[in-house]
Amino acid sequence: MGGRRRQFARRNPDSELRHHAVPSVLAHAFELPNAFILQAESENVIRRDVLTSLPNRFSFNERLENALVDAKQVDQHFALLLFDLNNFDEVNDHFGRAMADALLVEVAARLRKSTRESDDIARLEGGEFAIIAARDTRPD
Repeated sequence: MGGRRRQFARRNPDSELRHHAVPSVLAHAFELPNAFILQAESENVIRRDVLTSLPNRFSFNERLENALVDAKQVDQHFALLLFDLNNFDEVNDHFGRAMADALLVEVAARLRKSTRESDDIARLEGGEFAIIAARDTRPD
């Protein structure tokens, strides 16, 4: 991680600044280059749905591919749930985009509350959502 190193200063009781090196690695601060920050933010935008903050289709496809590889290599089973909100376009048409967006945010919040941390939830597009639920144990 490149960047400039800052030196810490401490006031002594006589109110003059005294610079010193701090022996701990945690005492060093780094300024991240703007390019690094912009890259991290753009990668987040690429992988997250802006409205719900859930992973988007791009991220879901990566996670599904990983789940398939795990299923094949280490016999890790998973369930794939795909669902679409019925008549979502009508909500958008009759009540407006703001209400439709509020509905999507609420659905995302409820999915987060009703799934395990190990489950992958994604908003694919419009009113389409997906969950990849890995099994914790093998079937009998």
